[in-house]
Amino acid sequence: MLAVGTECLPLHFFLPLPNSQAQRIGCRCCEQDKANKLVLNTDLLSSRRDALALPNAVWWRHTQQFGGLMDQYHTPDESQVAKLLAADAQAPVAALNLFWFAERAHYQPEDPEFGTAAGDVSGREAYAAYAAEAGPAITQLGGHVAFSVAVDQVMIGPQSMHCDTAAIMVFPTRAAFIEMLSAPQFQAASRHRKAALANHMMLHLDGTPFTSTS
Repeated sequence: MLAVGTECLPLHFFLPLPNSQAQRIGCRCCEQDKANKLVLNTDLLSSRRDALALPNAVWWRHTQQFGGLMDQYHTPDESQVAKLLAADAQAPVAALNLFWFAERAHYQPEDPEFGTAAGDVSGREAYAAYAAEAGPAITQLGGHVAFSVAVDQVMIGPQSMHCDTAAIMVFPTRAAFIEMLSAPQFQAASRHRKAALANHMMLHLDGTPFTSTS
């Protein structure tokens, strides 16, 4: 289990690299390879060309139905991870998620579903599998989904931000959110999330309004 305040953070939840590559990234702060405690090695992404050359890279360019090209994200950068670890561990947090679903799920060769009928599903179906497997790990830590709804339109802003679904997941503490990332059940389920999504953005909000009993 990850101790809050350490420099290591398990990024299997975020990191969409094959396991063999992820294990080679290792942990920079302790200079050891730890299968479940990884940090993003930005040296692997020294240029956009390098990123595009990586199998299922951390981010890449893609064409949206609305608004043309936009960057695709599946991981936080190092400054975002550092800010998460430096914030008040006992404060409630709400994670606003914006989901763009892939038309078809894109499982990786190391996934059990790869090349099988189970992997020949839509992105939405793969995400449903993720929700079913990851849900218990979330609820055991006091987390819950406050809402998950379809997005009708972008009213103000670029049309490239027209995602499929917006959802808020609430945790009683930021420490609980971090602990969720290191839970084996959650890490195992994350393969479905990675296969399901064409893009994913997450914003952390003050969770107090979602956890207040007044």
